[in-house]
Amino acid sequence: QTQPKGVMGDIVRAGWVTKESRHWGRWRLRWLELVYEEGTSVPNLCSYKAARMQWPEEPPRPTERLPLVGATCFPCPDDGTMAAGRPHAFALNLRGRDFVFATETADEAVEWVRS
Repeated sequence: QTQPKGVMGDIVRAGWVTKESRHWGRWRLRWLELVYEEGTSVPNLCSYKAARMQWPEEPPRPTERLPLVGATCFPCPDDGTMAAGRPHAFALNLRGRDFVFATETADEAVEWVRS
């Protein structure tokens, strides 16, 4: 089974975030894109190790690709219970699982939640 390459389509929002890894709980820097894949009306949230402008000719595989059907996005509580005390954090709940992200500024986090 071949994994899909980078998702091409209309980019709604993109930028650097730190993301809590699924398996080890470590925080990693990731390029995050909210994109409507070509030929579909379903938004996808994709993370990459490098920004799009650094990609070679062929896009890389996303480190994570989340089809956002039924997802909810919300700011993390300031008490540190969800984001290990990281400021400017937001979460995406998808199929009962929380994906947690943090940005450099509060305004960036608000924009991701609004997107």
